[in-house]
Amino acid sequence: MNLGGTVDITVHCVQESGALEEVYQPTGGYWGGSTVDNEFCALLVKIFGPEVYEEFQQKFTSEVIELFQEFDLKKRTFEPGQQTPLSIKLPASLVELFKHHNGKDIKDILNAKQDEDFRIKRDKFQISPRAFVQLFHKSISSIVNHIQSLLEKSEVSGVSVLLLVGGYAESYVVRDSIVSQFPNLQIIHPPEAASTVLKGAVLFGHEPQAITARICKYTYGIAMTVPFQEGVSDPSKRREINGEIICDDVFDVHLRVGQLVSLLKDRVGKQYNAFCGQSHSLLEVYASSVPDPKYVTENWCTRLGSLVLEVPPDTKPEDKIVVFLFYGGTELGVSAWNPRTKIESRAFFDFLG
Repeated sequence: MNLGGTVDITVHCVQESGALEEVYQPTGGYWGGSTVDNEFCALLVKIFGPEVYEEFQQKFTSEVIELFQEFDLKKRTFEPGQQTPLSIKLPASLVELFKHHNGKDIKDILNAKQDEDFRIKRDKFQISPRAFVQLFHKSISSIVNHIQSLLEKSEVSGVSVLLLVGGYAESYVVRDSIVSQFPNLQIIHPPEAASTVLKGAVLFGHEPQAITARICKYTYGIAMTVPFQEGVSDPSKRREINGEIICDDVFDVHLRVGQLVSLLKDRVGKQYNAFCGQSHSLLEVYASSVPDPKYVTENWCTRLGSLVLEVPPDTKPEDKIVVFLFYGGTELGVSAWNPRTKIESRAFFDFLG
């Protein structure tokens, strides 16, 4: 499980050889450290007012960055159970903006409320431990609920270990919460969780066969045209090319979401008619969040990129182009091959699942 701005959860089983095989498609959401940052931002807006905070963001960008850098340090180092409030230095510009807009000092107003959770002493904004932990509630509850829902699935029923990596996993609040919520699982959190992902990528580069199979997070395919069928094809996709009525923008699936894909075995490609009468042709690659998309223009489809194919001048109508979509380590690879001319074109896209 990688905990960052987004929380990415992958499920692997360890084979007898020591290699890993994914057993469930990667999942996750925007529940990481940025969620806690947003809660802190909402707290500042509540205390200083939306107009003051918006002006602060627009005019004093560097001080906003410094404020959240200090808050990020507090997220990592705060230990649940401590009794003393956390102190975060308030930018002088933010305090002055409040006084300019309201004619009063924010320290006097906030301290007059006698709220034990939030106080200002000198130039420090003090947050009680209870209120600070509350900033994590939305993030942690989302993570815990998602893990619990995964563990209820038959494919994941044998999981016995949770590995926490990424910068957000260095937070004692996050780690303690995960440990307390899953007492029957072994929770592993490396001492340098922030750099663990990078180290893993380096190790994978040296030993690419360490992962033998992946589960597709998305459905992958290419855009193609097929003969138009009245009553079946979408009328808006009707086109006429060289006197032939075709249906455009059809999503031809190569890899389907949830499908187990071996990284060690060769895949069987799909054949397409050769592109006659042009020197180059464009092969467009798409991803979709649903198993069986019909057209690449649907809302749940995203264009990943394209592969330019060289078309030999002697290409014949009966020629076929064989297209392969495959996982190449941390990338999605696309290969197009002309069996007659032996010409191959390849492209790789950033791995999206």
